[in-house]
Amino acid sequence: MCINNEWPDLDDRTLTEKMQREIKLCHLKFILSWMRVRGTLPPDVVLAIKIGKALEQYRAAGSKQERRAAVRSLVKRVKPEEIRPAMLRLRTCIENAQAVDVAHKDHTGKRKSFKGPQYYAVVPGAPKWRLAARPDEVQSESGLLRVIDEKTTGRMSQRLRHIFFFFGLVVYLSEAEKIEAAYGTAMEAWKKACDAERKRCNHRNRSHQGKKNKGRTVQFERPFYPARPVKAKVPDIELMPLLTGTVKNEAGEDVAAPQPASFFFSPFRAGADIDRALEAIAMIEEAFAKKEFPARTNPTCKFCPYRIGCPGFAEYERTHQPTSDLVQITANNSSKEASAVDLATSASTPVDGCTAYEFAH
Repeated sequence: MCINNEWPDLDDRTLTEKMQREIKLCHLKFILSWMRVRGTLPPDVVLAIKIGKALEQYRAAGSKQERRAAVRSLVKRVKPEEIRPAMLRLRTCIENAQAVDVAHKDHTGKRKSFKGPQYYAVVPGAPKWRLAARPDEVQSESGLLRVIDEKTTGRMSQRLRHIFFFFGLVVYLSEAEKIEAAYGTAMEAWKKACDAERKRCNHRNRSHQGKKNKGRTVQFERPFYPARPVKAKVPDIELMPLLTGTVKNEAGEDVAAPQPASFFFSPFRAGADIDRALEAIAMIEEAFAKKEFPARTNPTCKFCPYRIGCPGFAEYERTHQPTSDLVQITANNSSKEASAVDLATSASTPVDGCTAYEFAH
């Protein structure tokens, strides 16, 4: 499975959490994501990505017209038969996100935008590489950096924890680089000030050497050096996930997901996280050097967006017969989609391109 029988060269040495995860799971999935090949994505995955982008635009909108534009942009990007399920799913995500804002009004009320800045950090041990992360928001308080990121899921899985720890690592290394650069600049200025003070005292002492003032010999003046700069410490990093998805209650109904407690990134785990990044970098460089990106079967093959036409997935199907899990997942997805369409059809208020923005008011 290769496009034009040629693999690209390693022209960008930026490592994200997704790349670090995919290169360890499957080389073929990694290179396809690297090349931005999205033509084989399943329709439900494409729809989920479009809904997620519309949710970000809606949440970042500052006026009713901008919210209407965000919803209408989603209507234009989906197929006609997907409009009602997409509107219902978007409405659920917006309602859950608003509930999250109420529960965390002390923090989310301060947010100006839901697209935070990109953070970069040079990888210790691999100076040609850099880590990249873009959480939704990084709030700065006295001695504290709060990393906030919304996820459209309803469960705080171990994978999400690794994503947030990766965010914490990049922010920690980025802040450490800024502090180190500021400390170096302050030290250079301090050294120049010390040299200037030393030269001033030497010139003054030489010019007054042997002279007398009111019958007394002028005493030598000692240089008065400025205070030496002190290197600042990296602020504590708090990781705060906000879940906007739903979970099933005891009655089988979809309810807003409970919000997990925030946790902190410890500098003591930075070494282990850097080692994992270096391991992924070594695997990426070796794969690009050999131009070999084999498919690796793993438990995530049945959820892979590139499983169509993948030899690894064909092997996975042969070694995991019968594929009862895949049949059950397909049946569940079909039933959920049918239920969503029926619910949208029976809704008293139409959800279309003109009135879709009203469901949040």
